[in-house]
Amino acid sequence: MRALPFYLVNVFAETVTAGNPLAVVCLDAPLSASSMQALAKQMNLSETVFIERDPNQPQAEPKLHIYTPSVCLPFAGYPILGAAYVLQQQGHAQDSMVLHAEAGPVSVRLTPECVWLKTPQPPTSRVADLTPAEAAAMLGLTEADVAEQPLWVSTGSEQLLIQLASKEAVLRAKPNPVLFETGAYLRPGRTVAYVWYEAEALATVRMFTGQNGAVVEDPGTGSACANLGGLQVLRGQTGFAWRLAQGECVQRLNILHLEVKGMTTPQDEVEIWVGGAVLPVGEGLLHWPG
Repeated sequence: MRALPFYLVNVFAETVTAGNPLAVVCLDAPLSASSMQALAKQMNLSETVFIERDPNQPQAEPKLHIYTPSVCLPFAGYPILGAAYVLQQQGHAQDSMVLHAEAGPVSVRLTPECVWLKTPQPPTSRVADLTPAEAAAMLGLTEADVAEQPLWVSTGSEQLLIQLASKEAVLRAKPNPVLFETGAYLRPGRTVAYVWYEAEALATVRMFTGQNGAVVEDPGTGSACANLGGLQVLRGQTGFAWRLAQGECVQRLNILHLEVKGMTTPQDEVEIWVGGAVLPVGEGLLHWPG
């Protein structure tokens, strides 16, 4: 059995009882994928992140392994922010660092108020095989509630984005599990849809995922926030900052910050940054086969 230090933090949290709970597990040697998956299932949080650091190479950039209770993710926002916070608290990071997720290297910066990450990949999109009417039925809404054709968008983790016509429609959405299983299907073990509405730089958003035949709601989703920024970039919008509110319907408010830095010269790269506050909750040791 290995003794693995772990930390519990709340990400996108303005108070200790808000935000998205995250387990951060520290590894001084690799742990098998099956063991990490089993441990994430044991923790039973939206996501668990494993920080792999070689004690013989303290200057090496840490590797991150991100798991839900059922699958490994190539990229996810709030686990990266939480991992960066823990590394800083341990004295392994200053105000900026690079962390390596499966999707690629992720630049992170830390301020007294927020932890920020830059998306690891430029945005891409594809039209979903889902009409606005079908999307409405899947979400328990009317066709008039769906503002645009649903799109699959990725800046590192592909998700189905559905723009709705009002904040009220976002809060009223109630997915049908049967329709969701087919309409939001990405790959085996992964069905996901993100609904959103924005007005005056304030967005109301919700994230739904399939789990064991049911639809569950994630209180705070950094990768989807990044994809929302990517969608605006693909639509030609840059140089803006939005504030996102998520988790209201599950009584777990998350506040996310989205910044898209525009080009000042044609050679400049558009940068998509996602940020939020991280608050510590607890820490301890996990005794786990390794």
